[in-house]
Amino acid sequence: MFDGSFPPPREFQDRAHEALRQGVREGHRRQCVMAATGAGKTYLGMRVINEALKKGKRAMFLCDRVTLINQTSETAERYGLWNHSIIQASHPRLDLSRPFQIASVQTLMRRGWPDANVIVVDECHAQYKTWVDYVTSEACQAVVVGLSATPFSKGLGKIFTNLVNAATMEELVQQHVLVPMRIFSCRRPDMAGAET
Repeated sequence: MFDGSFPPPREFQDRAHEALRQGVREGHRRQCVMAATGAGKTYLGMRVINEALKKGKRAMFLCDRVTLINQTSETAERYGLWNHSIIQASHPRLDLSRPFQIASVQTLMRRGWPDANVIVVDECHAQYKTWVDYVTSEACQAVVVGLSATPFSKGLGKIFTNLVNAATMEELVQQHVLVPMRIFSCRRPDMAGAET
């Protein structure tokens, strides 16, 4: 049984989660959430996963770097989602029978994809061929949520059919989530002679 224990969402996180639900109702199977660093993208991704698990669905959180696996696992546990498996080379916590998997994209490249109804892709702007090919194929029937602070990479619009902007930088500053930016220098560097 999954019953995550999440701190109450901030208003913009709740609004973004509802926008994702609305996107699914409108037929968007692949959506991207844009939110600044520190806005709680992992928190939102875990809430989406928790919602799926409560409905008896299978879910996966996909990390683009092996170094993020343990951090993501610790975050899941902090939110009460301790009963998950980790798909990573030689990881002792591997158990594909569990409905919640935290996976390394590099490992999936070699092992293939377990069944999932919901896939959350962290740092989706990196566009690893392994997950892009899978989520855009007919074999993938999962709802896919990409997370990124910078979803401006060329080609993302061919993967995701909906963009949810969780909050602007200004909104996050006004809500005291982020501190105001201070610009120390705005001189244009001299790029004469620099190679492209």
